Amino acid sequence: MALADPTSVTTPEALLVRLRQLEAALAGDGRVVFPAVYVAITKAAVRWVADGGASDPRTARALIVDFGRRYLDALHADLGGGDVAPHWRRHFELAARGGPSLRGATSAINAHLTVDLAESLAAVGADGRFAGDFTAFGDALARATDDVIGALARHGVKADGLFRGWGVGRAIDAVAGAGTTSRLGFQTIRREAFTNAQALLHCTEHPGVIRAGMATAARARELTLDALLGC
Repeated sequence: MALADPTSVTTPEALLVRLRQLEAALAGDGRVVFPAVYVAITKAAVRWVADGGASDPRTARALIVDFGRRYLDALHADLGGGDVAPHWRRHFELAARGGPSLRGATSAINAHLTVDLAESLAAVGADGRFAGDFTAFGDALARATDDVIGALARHGVKADGLFRGWGVGRAIDAVAGAGTTSRLGFQTIRREAFTNAQALLHCTEHPGVIRAGMATAARARELTLDALLGC
């Protein structure tokens, strides 16, 4: 519970440390898959900002922290038997069935990218001026695909086929370059989140409608993942 406390994380570097601690603490638990994935992603994010990748590093750092705290909030609620945000419930239900699984990991990734990312972008005021940074940020994170696959493998989860797009993805990568398939898929979901964030920032009269659309998209992706990977 202490490790999942979102209020105690105030910097990207602290988030990275916390995720590593959670991965160790949750070893063997079905919930371990997401901190394992998130360590790889956050490490790449921190490096990208530190290396001068962002023209607006202040917003980039704020985004990393706010985004991470939304996952910690969901985990904290689940650990404490509290009210878990609806888009996170499927992940924790899957995690409770047994040990680490690819389906559990994909559910968490869906929840975080489809809903949390848009909310975080809006919360830190990442408007259209941040669009260039956001795209470059995503390209840098997509290059961590091998690290994500390796992180899941540490917990006995095989993810190479999914993240490479199986045979079709490998064929595309052979023509367009390694990592093309995973980068396109990742950036497509991120662009959707950025569009929803702009709507939350600028179309303030009906935020409930926007959030309902985000929730519907998250549920639709869960159904697709069920079809691909099983329930």
